[in-house]
Amino acid sequence: MIHTRKNHSKGFTLLEVIVSLALLTTFTLVFAGLIGNSVSANKLNEERLSATLLAQSELEALRFARDSSLKSDDDFFQLKNEIIHSSDGLFQLSIEMKNIQPSLIEITVSVTSTRTNSPLARDPITLKTMLFVEEEES
Repeated sequence: MIHTRKNHSKGFTLLEVIVSLALLTTFTLVFAGLIGNSVSANKLNEERLSATLLAQSELEALRFARDSSLKSDDDFFQLKNEIIHSSDGLFQLSIEMKNIQPSLIEITVSVTSTRTNSPLARDPITLKTMLFVEEEES
């Protein structure tokens, strides 16, 4: 008498469960890594944006001061060829003014992070502009 065994099991084998758990674990770890990288990149971009806005704000303040001094015959731009440093806690700001010509000033604004582990501490945001100032009449 030959007995044939019929397999009526409707579950998964141990091998199928192990393979599916390995795949699920792999996908979860890859996804968690991507989220971690995304959060880090977002923080860096936020810091770069804040530094860039600070530098642009300082340039605009200098343009406004130049415009105001031109209207009132004030001699604001006696700051030529100087370097100005300031810090607001998060960033250190450096403004350098150089005479290019008697009526032209090159202004460089650099913003670095005060945190030593920040990429902005090694690679600052630097903006340059040229400002025309009225020549002194002789």
